[in-house]
Amino acid sequence: MASGNGDDSASRLAHIERGLAQLIDAHLDFEVEHKQLLTAQVLLTDRMDQLTVKMAQLVDAQRHTDDRLSALIGVVDGFIRAKGGQQQT
Repeated sequence: MASGNGDDSASRLAHIERGLAQLIDAHLDFEVEHKQLLTAQVLLTDRMDQLTVKMAQLVDAQRHTDDRLSALIGVVDGFIRAKGGQQQT
């Protein structure tokens, strides 16, 4: 038990103060990390939005390429059929 001269109380108070200081430091570190995480989340969301737009543009470009390739195939097929028909007569 305490000797009555306050030494134990001062020691316990110092111990509590050190513990509180550690908790405060840990919380401040957490706040910094939390802000960094939120910033990263915002940046990631922005990049995902940009990627979504680029993917939609790619889909449109691929559709356009497919249409043009189909048209070219039709022209070449018609040309080959026309030439093939002329050789037989």
